[in-house]
Amino acid sequence: MSVNKSETGLIRICRKAGKLKCGMNEVKRCCESKEARMVFTARGLSEKSVKEIKFCCEKNGIECVELSVDMEQLAETLGKRTGILAVTDTEFAKAIKERAQTNAARL
Repeated sequence: MSVNKSETGLIRICRKAGKLKCGMNEVKRCCESKEARMVFTARGLSEKSVKEIKFCCEKNGIECVELSVDMEQLAETLGKRTGILAVTDTEFAKAIKERAQTNAARL
């Protein structure tokens, strides 16, 4: 299994479990309602989008983590093009963060 496959595999499982929100507007709503446990951004996401979502996360006390996968890899995984994800389950969020950090260290 390639490095990024383990990360995208967890994201896929999280989505199937109904614990994943995608896209800037949906993720911001999720943060503001305190439903999000952690927010993830795709590697290579525009600086403007990263700045906007990080501001929202900081305002609502939610951690924001950069994934080791880019938007194209997320599109293959989720079936839609997005670079911003919110995870609503604490254990999924921790596991995805751990994989993202491990994978980033290998890149």
